Amino acid sequence: MNRALCLFLMLLIANACSAAIPAKSALPASNAASPLPRSMKGYELYSWQFDGQWNFVLMTSTNRLKSVDEITKGKDSTGDFVRLSAHSVEGIKQHLQRLPKNEEIAWIGKRTREQFQAQAGPLSLPPTEIIAEIKAYCKQLGLNLQAAQ
Repeated sequence: MNRALCLFLMLLIANACSAAIPAKSALPASNAASPLPRSMKGYELYSWQFDGQWNFVLMTSTNRLKSVDEITKGKDSTGDFVRLSAHSVEGIKQHLQRLPKNEEIAWIGKRTREQFQAQAGPLSLPPTEIIAEIKAYCKQLGLNLQAAQ
């Protein structure tokens, strides 16, 4: 079967499944529950607080530093490059549960970005209670989350 036909069948199945399952994220229903691909370099998790609310972005790791705008204002996608935003702890948990077991996740904070002489802008890690909650959730899912200030 050629790649285009396989992709079409996968999209057709995902669309049929999504009709029976209510969407739990900001993504369209056809993408809400689909598993995310394994990433050769793992994933990156970013967080920042805005109007008293913690926001999160899960992105495919690459060999380059992402800009603050790319992190905080980019468009969500689940193609070759994954970028998923969430506006709560529960929202990021929904995205994390879509990752393959044993996936590596680097939670990148302000100090880490500054070590690479990259602007940190509003990026920071949340309070230790939230970090602990998300770390425990990842462990429960079989994900390897490393948080670096």
